[in-house]
Amino acid sequence: MRVTLKNGDPTYVLNMHAHDAILFKQSGKEVVGIAALKPFYEEIASLSIDIKSMPTSVELLTEDMVYEVGTFTSTSKTGRQNSAKYINIWRKVDGDWKIYKAIDQAKL
Repeated sequence: MRVTLKNGDPTYVLNMHAHDAILFKQSGKEVVGIAALKPFYEEIASLSIDIKSMPTSVELLTEDMVYEVGTFTSTSKTGRQNSAKYINIWRKVDGDWKIYKAIDQAKL
């Protein structure tokens, strides 16, 4: 994820999401589904932000659902840094783990 967004390509990050994924943004707004996530991640990728995530807790809830909590740091091309917490719920889709629900507290 880190390299693809920094280089302006959101494809890898989009492929990490389930088709019906929901991202709950810091503003309180929801981004629902791949079609809506695509322009969101394209905008982030256009900023050439370097994002480093660090999971602090991962818990298997069911055979096909995982809960992840962590922090990430974003660094702009001008060197401005921002740190935030996140929560991801991953769901197994056709044998692959995909982000199903995400809460993101970032101010990018």
